[in-house]
Amino acid sequence: MFKCAISWLGRFLTYGLFVSLIVSARANADEVLSQPFDLEVDMLKSEGHRSSIEPRLGTVQNLQAEATARSALNISARAKALADTVEYLQVDVYIENRRDYPVDAVVLNFDQDGGAGQIWDLTTDAYNKQPLAAPYALKVGRIAAYGVKRVILSVKKSLAPHLRGTITLQPSSGEGQMTTDLLVSPANDELWAVSSDTNEVVAYALPGKQEIARLSVGAQPAGIALQKARDWIVVSSAKGNSLTVIDRRTKTVLSVLGNNEEFGRELRYVLVSQKSPTIYVSSYVEGTLSEIKLNDAAQVASSKTLKIGARPTGMSMTFDESQLYIAHFLPRGDINHNEAWISVVTLPKFVAEKDAVIEDHFNPDNPRMQCLADFYNNYPPAKLIYGKLKATDFSLEGTASQLSGVFLDPAGQVAWVPGTRITGALVVLERGQNADKSLKRFGGLQPAQLSAPLIFPLDASKKSELNSIYTRDVEMAIPSLKNIVYCMRHPLEIEFIDRALQSNGKEQTNPFLAYGVPHAGLTGLGLVNTIRFTKGGRFALILSHVSDEIAIYDATTINPASQLHFQLSGSNPKGMTVSPDGKKIYVSYENSDFISEIDASAYAPEEPSRLTAPYQIPYRYFPTTKALVQLGGVVGFPLIRNIEKVAVKPALQETARLKLRSTDPLSPEMRRGKTLFASANPDKYPVSMNRLGACASCHPDGGNDGTSWVTMEGPRRTISLRGGVADRGWLHSSATHTNSHEFVETIVPERLGGKLEKSDLDAMAQYLDHGIPKLQSPRVDAVLAKRGEELFQNNCASCHRGTAHTSGVKADGTPRLYNIGTANPNHGVAAGRFSNTLIGLADAKSKEIAEALIGDRALGGDDPIQAILDYRPRPVRDVGQLKAPALTNTFDNVVFFHDGSVDNLKGAITRINGLLGLSLTVDDIDALEAYVTTL
Repeated sequence: MFKCAISWLGRFLTYGLFVSLIVSARANADEVLSQPFDLEVDMLKSEGHRSSIEPRLGTVQNLQAEATARSALNISARAKALADTVEYLQVDVYIENRRDYPVDAVVLNFDQDGGAGQIWDLTTDAYNKQPLAAPYALKVGRIAAYGVKRVILSVKKSLAPHLRGTITLQPSSGEGQMTTDLLVSPANDELWAVSSDTNEVVAYALPGKQEIARLSVGAQPAGIALQKARDWIVVSSAKGNSLTVIDRRTKTVLSVLGNNEEFGRELRYVLVSQKSPTIYVSSYVEGTLSEIKLNDAAQVASSKTLKIGARPTGMSMTFDESQLYIAHFLPRGDINHNEAWISVVTLPKFVAEKDAVIEDHFNPDNPRMQCLADFYNNYPPAKLIYGKLKATDFSLEGTASQLSGVFLDPAGQVAWVPGTRITGALVVLERGQNADKSLKRFGGLQPAQLSAPLIFPLDASKKSELNSIYTRDVEMAIPSLKNIVYCMRHPLEIEFIDRALQSNGKEQTNPFLAYGVPHAGLTGLGLVNTIRFTKGGRFALILSHVSDEIAIYDATTINPASQLHFQLSGSNPKGMTVSPDGKKIYVSYENSDFISEIDASAYAPEEPSRLTAPYQIPYRYFPTTKALVQLGGVVGFPLIRNIEKVAVKPALQETARLKLRSTDPLSPEMRRGKTLFASANPDKYPVSMNRLGACASCHPDGGNDGTSWVTMEGPRRTISLRGGVADRGWLHSSATHTNSHEFVETIVPERLGGKLEKSDLDAMAQYLDHGIPKLQSPRVDAVLAKRGEELFQNNCASCHRGTAHTSGVKADGTPRLYNIGTANPNHGVAAGRFSNTLIGLADAKSKEIAEALIGDRALGGDDPIQAILDYRPRPVRDVGQLKAPALTNTFDNVVFFHDGSVDNLKGAITRINGLLGLSLTVDDIDALEAYVTTL
């Protein structure tokens, strides 16, 4: 009764939440800054939930605004009521650093008599139920020069809550580093870039942009870094397996390191310490990180190597050089136990700490699945429909994949990790013109809606570990089902959904009900490979290599800063850097012969006070009469956002193109095929009708995405195309496509919704056949591999034939197929019983499709799914009748067999040994593994 009375009074009275904060800092030996600060919350405004539910401007009054305007820090706040409780308020406090240097060790110290026990820190965990305890100190962390830090508090309501204390901090210096393929010198007078196609590194004078140096380096240079004190440029070579050290002042090569492959193969990503001439470089195929200390002559003084795991990609180094973060491009584990991960390496000890994991929420043994089962088993409507549910009834594929790097914001507090999630809730849809028009479940999905780009922001404030950030998205749930959200405890993820977003110019409705959170993009974007930040870290620049676009986000609130994205003029951008003054952006491309210079001065005003303040897009969840697309078990109202005040496009403009190469080593046809393969932007390319689907979305760089998809043939692991497919015979696991040309001619319109002219069909087929390069294989014991080759010829070569070591074709042109007992009625990829029953409530035919795609089934003219969807008929194939897969670069697979049931090469050989009764010993299997690794 008392709580109800307090809530009632709050709706009629405006009372103050007074925060007394004394700001003090020592910028130098003779300057001490201090500033009192008071915040007062207007309860009437913060309680209102009719028009929008974000923390809003005007809910908190700054009672010391005039004094704060003269201080080193500016503190403001916004408040909102929390949807799932009447007892608490959310207060977002923004701390702005107005100095041109970073501040560190920022701490909010609350006085005990100010009610500190009634404060909860929700900044990185919105589900935190532990209030602040003595000594009531909240570590805020580090704030970049001209940067802003948001602290999210939950405050228990009372008639007169008071928070009193001091904010302490200390001046700091230094900045983090991230791997790149182009950089601008500290004095803003030179741009350096690698030219992978011509095996060169090129330097340009700024601002004139004239070429001033072009130096040969190892084959396929990939990464570049600068050691500022020595003025040394270090370039990594992927195919040359070497590092080139260049004197930036004289533009001469000082040394070439690694000529004997002592640092591994496929050296792509490199960073250099600014404290000493120490290089950190990773081997993509061997899963190692090497630390190389140089002497004054730029020769190796000492080195050591650390095993960190397969496919290391973009690295970051903290501002104090205490930690390295290394993303891994593909996940690890079999389909039912997979996860993405990031290696954390502590310096200078050079030891690997506990990995940061981005989990698959939908693995069958994930506690979240059991939580859902327990909830629905006690939810009367669900009990009537489903009866007893198990965790496996909810599980499906949902792993994160294609992590392209770890990108630290300028304060080093948040690590932005681009990637995607492969989800079994979506089907790789193919359908013809005569597909059944009554379908509801699949009617909302269109071709090419496959791999939505995701950004995984992780808390990096502890440095020695990275942790997921959890936001309060319970507001999206129907009240009676809010415990579903608590079960999932979904971490903060930015997703650029582009599934029939509906807009009237003022409001945008996202009818996709499964986790429609206000951080999602306002329009679609292709997969992302690079993130950089504008001045003060105010905005995140998000680069898509698939749609040739730059998206822009408010980096403090993690809200979209524009409705549409900036369209680049080149094809398939692979790198981006921002000049030290923040006024220029430079972008390099995989399939264009120039570097774009882009004016970003709108985000880097000379007067720091003109930097854009953090903002949020007003949003709410509300019933709608619009058609909804329900793809998962999380039911809620659709997300509606007010976009009237959101910029239509980023304030960017291309101002110049810097020529990177004068000749192209690829033929025009091969270059066109490579571009089409990697692209998904219907405004530029005819291959895909949506930015969410390119050939490279599932086959990045021609490889695999480390997981499985639900396809029209059943769940199938993604097959690597490395080395080209010309010698593989019929394509797909079930050998359902005769060759690359027929494949492109069918798949592009049916799966991607594209329409290619004959010249483009030929170009794509040519690239698929001959244009996709192999990876170098990891180094293995040559003697062991030689013995493995003999074992292979005696035991494996009858099925794995030819240069690609695959089934090939018979004399009559039909494929060789085998049934070795790997058929699987449930791969664990597709949505389970719960979702399929939900689908069936609205659409029996859609349920029939979903049920049929759970596991393997016979293909051919009698296939009812083909009849419903009218896609290209598959040849007759019995259940379990498959081709022997190609073994080219098979070491690079994450999962093996068509059902993804094994997660390593040795395990695959061991299983074949048992299925076929080959009687191989443990030593034999080791030898075979060594040999197959070399293929």
